[in-house]
Amino acid sequence: MAFYIFFGVGQGFGMSTSMTHGLSCLPEELRTDGSSVFNTLQQLGGSVGVSAVTAVVGAAQAGAVSMEAGTAAGGKMAFMLLTAVIAGAVAANVVAFYAKRRQSGRA
Repeated sequence: MAFYIFFGVGQGFGMSTSMTHGLSCLPEELRTDGSSVFNTLQQLGGSVGVSAVTAVVGAAQAGAVSMEAGTAAGGKMAFMLLTAVIAGAVAANVVAFYAKRRQSGRA
Protein backbone atom coordinates (compact mmCIF):
# COMPACT_ATOMS: atom_id res chain seq x y z
CA MET A 1 0.00 0.00 0.00
CA ALA A 2 2.83 2.39 0.85
CA PHE A 3 4.35 1.79 -2.59
CA TYR A 4 1.16 2.93 -4.33
CA ILE A 5 0.96 6.06 -2.21
CA PHE A 6 4.63 6.83 -2.88
CA PHE A 7 4.19 6.10 -6.60
CA GLY A 8 1.11 8.33 -6.88
CA VAL A 9 2.80 11.26 -5.15
CA GLY A 10 5.92 10.82 -7.28
CA GLN A 11 3.89 10.67 -10.46
CA GLY A 12 2.10 13.87 -9.51
CA PHE A 13 5.38 15.69 -8.91
CA GLY A 14 6.96 14.26 -12.05
CA MET A 15 4.11 15.08 -14.41
CA SER A 16 3.78 18.69 -13.35
CA THR A 17 7.53 19.22 -13.68
CA SER A 18 7.63 17.54 -17.09
CA MET A 19 4.70 19.56 -18.31
CA THR A 20 6.18 22.85 -17.11
CA HIS A 21 9.53 22.10 -18.73
CA GLY A 22 7.97 20.93 -21.99
CA LEU A 23 5.68 23.94 -22.26
CA SER A 24 8.53 26.36 -21.58
CA CYS A 25 9.96 25.41 -24.98
CA LEU A 26 6.84 26.73 -26.73
CA PRO A 27 6.15 30.37 -27.60
CA GLU A 28 3.82 32.10 -25.15
CA GLU A 29 0.87 32.13 -27.56
CA LEU A 30 1.04 28.33 -28.07
CA ARG A 31 1.33 27.26 -24.42
CA THR A 32 -2.42 26.83 -23.89
CA ASP A 33 -2.59 24.62 -26.99
CA GLY A 34 0.46 22.70 -25.79
CA SER A 35 -1.16 22.14 -22.42
CA SER A 36 -4.28 20.78 -24.11
CA VAL A 37 -2.27 18.42 -26.30
CA PHE A 38 -0.17 17.25 -23.33
CA ASN A 39 -3.27 16.49 -21.23
CA THR A 40 -5.02 14.76 -24.13
CA LEU A 41 -2.01 12.54 -24.82
CA GLN A 42 -1.69 11.77 -21.11
CA GLN A 43 -5.33 10.62 -20.99
CA LEU A 44 -4.94 8.65 -24.23
CA GLY A 45 -1.81 6.94 -22.92
CA GLY A 46 -3.58 5.96 -19.71
CA SER A 47 -6.53 4.54 -21.65
CA VAL A 48 -4.34 2.56 -24.03
CA GLY A 49 -2.23 1.27 -21.13
CA VAL A 50 -5.25 0.06 -19.17
CA SER A 51 -6.69 -1.55 -22.31
CA ALA A 52 -3.41 -3.33 -23.08
CA VAL A 53 -3.06 -4.68 -19.54
CA THR A 54 -6.71 -5.79 -19.51
CA ALA A 55 -6.24 -7.59 -22.83
CA VAL A 56 -3.11 -9.37 -21.62
CA VAL A 57 -4.72 -10.50 -18.36
CA GLY A 58 -7.94 -11.51 -20.16
CA ALA A 59 -6.04 -13.58 -22.72
CA ALA A 60 -4.13 -15.34 -19.97
CA GLN A 61 -7.35 -16.06 -18.07
CA ALA A 62 -9.04 -17.45 -21.18
CA GLY A 63 -6.29 -19.99 -21.76
CA ALA A 64 -5.78 -21.02 -18.15
CA VAL A 65 -7.07 -24.00 -16.23
CA SER A 66 -8.39 -21.82 -13.40
CA MET A 67 -9.21 -18.15 -13.06
CA GLU A 68 -6.64 -17.71 -10.27
CA ALA A 69 -3.81 -19.23 -12.32
CA GLY A 70 -4.79 -17.18 -15.35
CA THR A 71 -4.91 -13.97 -13.35
CA ALA A 72 -1.49 -14.66 -11.82
CA ALA A 73 0.04 -15.50 -15.21
CA GLY A 74 -1.63 -12.50 -16.83
CA GLY A 75 -0.41 -10.23 -14.08
CA LYS A 76 3.16 -11.38 -14.65
CA MET A 77 2.86 -10.88 -18.41
CA ALA A 78 1.29 -7.44 -17.93
CA PHE A 79 4.11 -6.48 -15.58
CA MET A 80 6.67 -7.54 -18.20
CA LEU A 81 4.80 -5.56 -20.87
CA LEU A 82 4.75 -2.42 -18.73
CA THR A 83 8.43 -2.88 -17.84
CA ALA A 84 9.26 -3.03 -21.57
CA VAL A 85 7.21 0.12 -22.22
CA ILE A 86 9.01 1.95 -19.40
CA ALA A 87 12.40 0.79 -20.69
CA GLY A 88 11.49 2.08 -24.15
CA ALA A 89 10.42 5.45 -22.71
CA VAL A 90 13.65 5.77 -20.73
CA ALA A 91 15.70 4.89 -23.81
CA ALA A 92 13.81 7.46 -25.90
CA ASN A 93 14.43 10.14 -23.25
CA VAL A 94 18.15 9.35 -23.12
CA VAL A 95 18.42 9.53 -26.92
CA ALA A 96 16.50 12.83 -26.98
CA PHE A 97 18.67 14.26 -24.21
CA TYR A 98 21.92 13.46 -26.02
CA ALA A 99 20.54 14.61 -29.37
CA LYS A 100 19.62 17.95 -27.78
CA ARG A 101 23.09 18.27 -26.22
CA ARG A 102 24.76 17.46 -29.53
CA GLN A 103 22.55 19.97 -31.35
CA SER A 104 23.46 22.74 -28.92
CA GLY A 105 27.18 21.94 -29.27
CA ARG A 106 27.84 20.69 -25.75
CA ALA A 107 28.61 17.11 -26.76
